[in-house]
Amino acid sequence: MPNPCVLPVSAPVMTLEPASAINFLPGGEVHNMTVTVTQDGAPLVGKVVNLTTTFGALSSSSVTTDADGRASFTLTSNVTGSATVTAKFSYVLPAGTRMVKLPGPDQQVIVLGTPQSGNVIATATKTWETGTKLIVHKFSDNNTNGVQDGGEESLQGWTMRLYRLEGSSWQLVATKTTDAAGNAIFSNLSPGVYRAEETLQSGWLNTTPNPSAQVTLPAGGQATINFGNVALAVIKAWKFYDLNMNGEHDVGEPLLDGWTMNIWPAINGIGSGLTAGGAFSFIDLPPGAYRVWETSQSGWLPTTPVERNITVGANDFAEVWFGNVQLDMGDLPETSTPGTPYPVDYPTLMANDGPRHVIHSIQLGPAITAETDGKPCPICGLDLDDGVTPVALANWAMGPGGGTVDVQVTAIGASSVTTGYVNAWIDWNQNGTFEADEQILMDAPVPVGTTQSLVFDIPIGPPHSSNAYYARFRLYDAPQGVCLRSTGPATSCATPSGLAFNGEVEDYRWDFGPLGVTLAEFSAVQQGETVLVSWETTSELGNLGFNLYRGSSPDGWDRQLNDVLIPSQAPGSPGGFAYTWTDQADLTPGATYYYWLEDVNLAGATALHGPISVDYVGPPPRR
Repeated sequence: MPNPCVLPVSAPVMTLEPASAINFLPGGEVHNMTVTVTQDGAPLVGKVVNLTTTFGALSSSSVTTDADGRASFTLTSNVTGSATVTAKFSYVLPAGTRMVKLPGPDQQVIVLGTPQSGNVIATATKTWETGTKLIVHKFSDNNTNGVQDGGEESLQGWTMRLYRLEGSSWQLVATKTTDAAGNAIFSNLSPGVYRAEETLQSGWLNTTPNPSAQVTLPAGGQATINFGNVALAVIKAWKFYDLNMNGEHDVGEPLLDGWTMNIWPAINGIGSGLTAGGAFSFIDLPPGAYRVWETSQSGWLPTTPVERNITVGANDFAEVWFGNVQLDMGDLPETSTPGTPYPVDYPTLMANDGPRHVIHSIQLGPAITAETDGKPCPICGLDLDDGVTPVALANWAMGPGGGTVDVQVTAIGASSVTTGYVNAWIDWNQNGTFEADEQILMDAPVPVGTTQSLVFDIPIGPPHSSNAYYARFRLYDAPQGVCLRSTGPATSCATPSGLAFNGEVEDYRWDFGPLGVTLAEFSAVQQGETVLVSWETTSELGNLGFNLYRGSSPDGWDRQLNDVLIPSQAPGSPGGFAYTWTDQADLTPGATYYYWLEDVNLAGATALHGPISVDYVGPPPRR
């Protein structure tokens, strides 16, 4: 999960439903309508929507959205005619809003420099008609309950025949085919008794009577006869959280909603759908061979094949299961990671058996990130690691009880785990690996929902050339010293690498020791065609100078901006100095740049600050 930031937003969206409708008079004077206002899928509450119409009478000239972002009103007429209803909602996006300019896989985000206002408009059409009329409506009755429910489509291209009772026999009046709305409309009828009959298509079953029940139409009357059908074959695609990663849905493993399931070939235009109650059913399937697959989501890994081939026959019902899991992984640097203060070889990537935890019921701190692989980084800032805080880091000292950390363990949902167990390592000798004697915590218990101060020893040894130390913390739901966890394909013991079936891993880089520089400010702003980088120190005891780095990602820098060390302007001084650097090196409009500042002391030890970032929008227009 990225560092906290303001999420990009889109402009509000408004819908007016139903978008079109016909009512028959008398009896159908009132059209019921609902307006819905959302932004990025979330309801907008308490928003005033203004209403106008070209015909009929509105129940109100404005409505206010409720907790679901909805508001209802009516449009009434007791005479025939047509109306266009317009709903209008005004909004303002404040300056600084990160706004989605181009949604989709190539999403572009712009930052508003000034407040932006706008209007969102939705329209609907309503009609009132009179006359003796009978509508025969055809729909796909997915749940076979004889009623067209939300999401059940209307069917086009079905042949309907209308009969009129003449004496004791039924006489054919007309034959029509249902339109795009699923309707076959029979108009200008004489008063009398009618019934309808459909031509059943191959591969379908009736869910309503065929022929229909009889309907009596008086002069000027209208009625609707509904026909529901369901196809013979169904493939039900299930989606579940595979907690133990065994590829099977076991008791207690949650079902997942909101996942897109796909089928080929598509039937009746339905090639995909979202899981609800853990499943989506592909119905109306003629006998034959089908390919079913899931659409992957960011941060999830599959534990079953993502695609299945299934053959169904008439009236078959088949099920297919797709398992996925979310893992939390580390972000310590590996051998090939640039920008580390000394050579390292920590396991982080999946290919190197990096540490990974199934996200389940407990975590370190209030937040956890889901990744499909580790994110090696020299500054360990790519995950939202917030569960471990060093206490008085500047006062840590070699010897027994020399260091203290505050560790917070929280529950994910309604967790049944009451105690988490923390194992941790710090690379004290700075050789780039975690060795057995560098484990500072071993199955340290922390009650879930609490923060505990954990004290550990710091080995006595010679000082090192760098003040940077890498640390790894792992949380488990049971003690690991005796390898109790065995609920998955491999036993999980407390090591700096490998798989665990609950908890979280958090990686840190801590810089402590006799540092010579204290920063008061570090910032970057665009100035014309360049970027001005500024920093100010409050003290520079023992400082030799600075190096300035730039990168196109917070993962790490890829360019050193200064060819020679930027000299200290206050060497040996308890006071500070203000510095600036003008960056004009190969700047690309539309890019976001990240800057790191490294101070170098007289002994050659370094400390890294940052990153800070700036959105480079390009040079201003020439006048």
